[in-house]
Amino acid sequence: MTTYASLSDAELVAEMKHQSETPDPELIEEIISRQESLAPYLLSMFDALSTHVEDDAVWHQSVLAGRILLHWREPVALPTFAKIYSRGEDECEWFEEKPALYGPKAISTFGDVALSEPREGWHYGRA
Repeated sequence: MTTYASLSDAELVAEMKHQSETPDPELIEEIISRQESLAPYLLSMFDALSTHVEDDAVWHQSVLAGRILLHWREPVALPTFAKIYSRGEDECEWFEEKPALYGPKAISTFGDVALSEPREGWHYGRA
């Protein structure tokens, strides 16, 4: 069994890339404990979300990175969330209304998204 605490940041991210759709909870705990050093890595992974096919391995890594950034309420991820919610595509379902957890600091980034017209039916960005 891997002792994640002994891994460098780069090794930890590499380990994350080898995880399945349901990653090891101990790996997630170690990643969460390293917000300052891992946020840039995860932001890069999260930004790649729209360039991959749903259900491929990189897509799942991107969603996981977005969820961790959301857990941290990492402000640098707000523009990527806004881009996702502006499109109103399936990626929103993985995050639902959780970007609201950012609170007031999300208002300036999500203002245009909230005022946009829904393309069809339910629009997570307006919710």
